[in-house]
Amino acid sequence: MKRKILAKAAMSAVVCLMFRSAALCQAPGLPFLNLGVGARAQAMGGAVMAVSQDASAAHSNPALLARLDSAQAFSYYSKFVSDFTYSYFAFAKPWKSHKAAFGFSYGHFSKGEFEGRDENGAQTQSFSAADDVMALSYGRNLNDKLSLGLSGKFVKSGIETSKASGMAFDFSGAYSLSPKTKLAAGVFNLGPSLKYASESVQLPATMALGASHKVSFLTLTSDLKFGLRDQKTSLAFGGQLDIAGAVSVRSGYTSQLVNHKTSGDPNNFGELSGMAMGLGMKVSSRANLDYAFLPMGDLGGTHHISFSYKFGGQ
Repeated sequence: MKRKILAKAAMSAVVCLMFRSAALCQAPGLPFLNLGVGARAQAMGGAVMAVSQDASAAHSNPALLARLDSAQAFSYYSKFVSDFTYSYFAFAKPWKSHKAAFGFSYGHFSKGEFEGRDENGAQTQSFSAADDVMALSYGRNLNDKLSLGLSGKFVKSGIETSKASGMAFDFSGAYSLSPKTKLAAGVFNLGPSLKYASESVQLPATMALGASHKVSFLTLTSDLKFGLRDQKTSLAFGGQLDIAGAVSVRSGYTSQLVNHKTSGDPNNFGELSGMAMGLGMKVSSRANLDYAFLPMGDLGGTHHISFSYKFGGQ
């Protein structure tokens, strides 16, 4: 048991080092639940709560599932530094009335292989670690301006042979102030602590507000998030410029991607830490391909790619 505690402590340190992110170094467990899903979201600093427009809304704002005009599939893969990867898949389908929609999603966050150490520091057998989340989501339009949504999640975490699982819930809403201005709000990852054999971890419950405004071919977004467990606040900004209806250029900034206080060197994480950029391309009338790159200073950067496909609609 002592070895497992050491392994978890070592992993926490590696996560904070690799991601350089307050979102992943907060006190609650399962911080991957608060990661942005999709290259579009990553490129816009994660500020997509009011503008999610495909099946990935199951993660960012399930209320927006109700505004889909057809069944959609969405896949996402991210390669972080070291062996950390995140794979995600979602499917959403509106009802025939188009007043509501449901979605299914699955995410797998792999932390790769770790070198085991016992309480004396001697090397032992290597071990793996990974987290998974499976969700059922539902969104409904109450009228032509207001939509509400919810998700029920089954969350599982495993470090070596130590495992924990539990339930979490998201509740969200979306409101169209005008055809060009959208608002959103929600609470995410509410649920009881996950219990391992000898300890428990709190879920990273978060309250969030989002807004977007479109000016011609430019969409501006912003998300404000507050951790209900760690009492930390983050602010994200994003922008998307649509070119000829076929290509989108994106950029964003997230305040939580910088943590200068971790080191005595204020330039330790690089001047571009916190920034994000990316491109989107309409492959066909039904398919979109997106890419994002997040600079991480001396560590290089992280790469994100996603693909969405519409099975009908316009």
